[in-house]
Amino acid sequence: MSYLPKVRLAFLIGLIQSAALTVKGQSSDCTRTITIVVKEQESGQPYAGSGFTIAQQQGFTDERGTAVLNFPCTFKLSDDAVQVDGRVLKPQQIYHQGDSLFLTVPLYKKQLEVISVTAQKRAVASYNAQSSLSNAEMLQLRGKSLAAMAASLAGVNMIQTGAEIAKPMINGMSNNRILILNNGVRQEGQQWGAEHAPEIDAMSVAQIAVVKGAEAIRYGRDAIGGVLLVNPSALPYKSDQPEIGLSLVGNSNGQKGMADARIGSALGKDKHWAWRAQSSLSRGGNYKTPAYFLDNTGNKSFNYSLALGHKNDKHTIEGFFSSYNNEVGIFKGSHIGDTLDLQSRIRNGRPFEAGSFYYTIGAPRQWVKHQLFKLNAQFLLNDRWTLDALYSFQYDRRREFDIRRQDVSSLPSIDLKLAYQTFKAEAKYKKNNWTNILGVQGDLYVNNNTPDLFTTPIIPNYDSKALGIFALSKLLRPKTGWEIGLRYDYYNLNAAGYNSRNEYYGGQHTFGKLNASIGMSTDILDGLQWFSNIGTAWRPPTVNELYSSGLHHGAAQYELGDSTLDAEQSVKWINSLKWESKQKRLQVQLDAYAQYFGNYIYLDPSLSYVQSLRGAFPVFNYKSTQAFFWGVDLHGKWSFNDHLGYDLKASLIRARDISNSNYLPFIPSDRLSQTLSYGTKVSGQVSNLGIWLRNDLVNRQGRYHANSDYAPPPEAYSLFALGLSSSFALKGSTLNLNLAVENVFNTEYKDYLNRYRYYAHDIGRNFSIKINYLF
Repeated sequence: MSYLPKVRLAFLIGLIQSAALTVKGQSSDCTRTITIVVKEQESGQPYAGSGFTIAQQQGFTDERGTAVLNFPCTFKLSDDAVQVDGRVLKPQQIYHQGDSLFLTVPLYKKQLEVISVTAQKRAVASYNAQSSLSNAEMLQLRGKSLAAMAASLAGVNMIQTGAEIAKPMINGMSNNRILILNNGVRQEGQQWGAEHAPEIDAMSVAQIAVVKGAEAIRYGRDAIGGVLLVNPSALPYKSDQPEIGLSLVGNSNGQKGMADARIGSALGKDKHWAWRAQSSLSRGGNYKTPAYFLDNTGNKSFNYSLALGHKNDKHTIEGFFSSYNNEVGIFKGSHIGDTLDLQSRIRNGRPFEAGSFYYTIGAPRQWVKHQLFKLNAQFLLNDRWTLDALYSFQYDRRREFDIRRQDVSSLPSIDLKLAYQTFKAEAKYKKNNWTNILGVQGDLYVNNNTPDLFTTPIIPNYDSKALGIFALSKLLRPKTGWEIGLRYDYYNLNAAGYNSRNEYYGGQHTFGKLNASIGMSTDILDGLQWFSNIGTAWRPPTVNELYSSGLHHGAAQYELGDSTLDAEQSVKWINSLKWESKQKRLQVQLDAYAQYFGNYIYLDPSLSYVQSLRGAFPVFNYKSTQAFFWGVDLHGKWSFNDHLGYDLKASLIRARDISNSNYLPFIPSDRLSQTLSYGTKVSGQVSNLGIWLRNDLVNRQGRYHANSDYAPPPEAYSLFALGLSSSFALKGSTLNLNLAVENVFNTEYKDYLNRYRYYAHDIGRNFSIKINYLF
């Protein structure tokens, strides 16, 4: 697992004055353990993954912004002459308690990156292009889906199936080509479906970050397009006060309400124990486009999580459990009676009915339950060796209900049950400027269809197992860094099922792949850094790509697999330039990448239709080809003064089917997002009062061959959003308020990556209010 480093926030904690050192007369064999704790001044969030030097010893803070060093007992720690990022901290930003030094660091608003790490382990640098959302951005985005929140990052898009179901896409890759790491755990569900959204409670998420390079060495198969890191807040070890929070969100479109509550505290005399409980719920009705309602698009959810941990100078042990429960309606206009009606509706581009608002969720609909348990431990064996171990179990049940005859209307058309287990262990050795990691990971899947539903499952039952062994080595010098890695993966899939003709099908598929990567970073000039990484990655074909044979209910399409498909193998080279002006008023990050696939698997529109008792649906086939992707992501920030700022995010991607000299379908079109913001502090109780205006420009997807899809790509569109935010200090508590209106001019548009663009438009204007109260 890895952290996402700052533009090296290397802070020097100097023991400069000789008066700060006193001799106590102990033996030279005696050692004293010092704990350094670093947090953001405004939010209290940990500063993770930071490199530091103290008394000529080097180290990194872990995911909770802490680090442990050993000194001779003849040393006494002083809290003067402390510097962070070249700035001398004020006395009120430093306090000393026992063998701990606590630092509160100002959150520099002009900084491009915010540290985000997995909660499983200590930070390990990656030289791939990476970015993350700030705390202020997380507050503004609260209440959106996980994919919509991640799509605020340059180079990240989302595939939608209507207004409520969305999946993240990194540099044109989605589904099983990107890996979502949820609280340090590989998220596993039925993610092979384009309309199967990640089973993660977005209201519980405190940190979102993306690694855009191929991360096959650290994470194994499926990290072929990148990794999305999703984490809750760290447990409140050593906290003197309970941690209590309440969030409320209200949206006008869909008349949707959401609530989230969390409570936690430190326990024990020394406060080495900590716990947290969290829960959220939501309820929404039919969404509305500028001209009509989308019938049966309501949703409701109830989620909760529990965490308990113990941490001291030698180890950290944590347990975590979460339960995700969600029900969402499928737009009725996507399930159409016969082929002629389907063709007519696609030509019309919108429903013939105006629809109406209601909360009732009828068929077709999805019901999903996902439970995750993890136990992770980190042991600091000595000043050079660290051991990390993780075990996780996930249970996922997905039921999809269709419009059926009255006698079987209560039965789902699909009822899938997945049990997934994983174990991972890593040993890390640090000496001088070198860090070496050796790890092993094993995975076990059991996925079954519930029988006696009077339907033919779209995929067969299957079991699979995987084993990976990897090694990483990193050299860190003052202005340069290098990292090399090697990994071998074994994967076996065993599938068995019966098709609609009651014929047995399935079989075993076994793969073994060796992958390697090399990365570097260097300071080219003052304020200018260059990160580069080239690596190979792979993924085996998923069970749906091999054996799909039937209606994909939520996607409203008929899919056919190909059991002869081989594993995807790719090589990706990504470069990132990061520049910051001396006055820190202008920052730019430019990411450029190229990726070749020897066996790229994609879903191809066949331009034919299938008629069944459940309606008429378009047919799609899984195919493979040689493919080449390249693209550029740009993120820039300009602070005109202490109040006025400008933010720009742009992405461009090109993808080509080399074998057939053709364009690949469902690739994001060019996008540009611009935000102008103004902020000020009104009084001691009211701070960060700000207003912002955003414009999103999305171009038409012109890299398209005529008559290769059921409908041509939609036209370009431009959307405006306006927001107001503020923070209030209320006697030891903080109240954050965000007001926003999206699609200000109620523009009628369609997005190319929305699978329901064949039948309907995207949603219209939406007013939202978001309240976050921290006690």
